[in-house]
Amino acid sequence: MTKDELEKQLEYLQNEIARHERQAPTIENIKATSIVYRGKIIDAVSSLDRLLDIYIATYFCDSLDKVKEFSNIILGANRISLDGKRKLFDVLIKIQRPEFGKKVHRSFKKDMNTVMYERNSFAHNLVCTNQDAIDRATTHIGLQKFSANSRIEWYDEEKINSILMTIKKCSTVIIRMTQSRVVVLRPPHYEPKSDSMGS
Repeated sequence: MTKDELEKQLEYLQNEIARHERQAPTIENIKATSIVYRGKIIDAVSSLDRLLDIYIATYFCDSLDKVKEFSNIILGANRISLDGKRKLFDVLIKIQRPEFGKKVHRSFKKDMNTVMYERNSFAHNLVCTNQDAIDRATTHIGLQKFSANSRIEWYDEEKINSILMTIKKCSTVIIRMTQSRVVVLRPPHYEPKSDSMGS
């Protein structure tokens, strides 16, 4: 390698280091935005996951104590995946309400598929920090999907809010189905109090 070639490589490396240093604050901003977006999605899906626990537990249990035990011991602590709970919900809701998904709550299955897809994206994909991501940093974050069809999916605040609304919509359906399943769960050994008239 000649002295000129060596100097050109050194100059190139110095320019790359300088470029990287200029872009470092932008990359940190991208990562910070990613953390906020991930937090919102994961938190909302965690609440939905817990609602599935409660629905499933109220299906099988007839007291508040049993619901709590079943949801914490059997369903909690990642013993059953979110996808497993979603599939169990599908089976149980068809027993409880055969019209579910046909006449009522027709978009629920599609919405839950969206929730699952986006939850997995935010939980498992890397935030993109390439030049395209830097160029879009003021409005979007990109999540790099690694698969046979590797690609970057772009998210802005509007798309995040749309995902959150889909999660809320699914959560509302699960809450309604849980409420319709169990009107009142009584504590074990419940005995109604007699009125003051002695009856």
